[in-house]
Amino acid sequence: MKRSTAALGWASAAALTLLASRPSAQTAPGVLSERCYLREYSAAHLVAHPGQTVRALAVQVVRMADTPDVLEHTIAAQFIDADAVFAHTGLVHHGWYGLECDGGRYRAKPYRQGILLTVDPDYPPTLGDCGADSDEAPARTISGRGEDDRFYLPEIDCGTLPAKWR
Repeated sequence: MKRSTAALGWASAAALTLLASRPSAQTAPGVLSERCYLREYSAAHLVAHPGQTVRALAVQVVRMADTPDVLEHTIAAQFIDADAVFAHTGLVHHGWYGLECDGGRYRAKPYRQGILLTVDPDYPPTLGDCGADSDEAPARTISGRGEDDRFYLPEIDCGTLPAKWR
């Protein structure tokens, strides 16, 4: 059964503020605060969820000093069928984390010691193949392929986020 986008409306402005409210121990100049989340799925998890398209996901949420009312984010994924990490950036609008270029969107809310990322089933995040002249690999969509389009990502210290995820 497909969830409607209205059912995903639980990410409030307060929840979004929580996602980027603390400065990281290694915040770069001009960055007011940043939060990082990463999950690398085990082989056992992937066997239990054969429709899942990603084997790892990372999200970085940043609030810049010169635009403190705007949350910027980067989502990166390593897909089942590719060794490369695909990443795109975007802005948060009305609770939706939208992506520039390839499009798609997701919501994130605080959950346990991280975030619960829920993709919009009608407009899922797509990474790669950014434009007609792109030399990137074909686009891939972050999805549970109808099984479950929710992904839990624990928070990690942004200073420990490996370079391939930035």
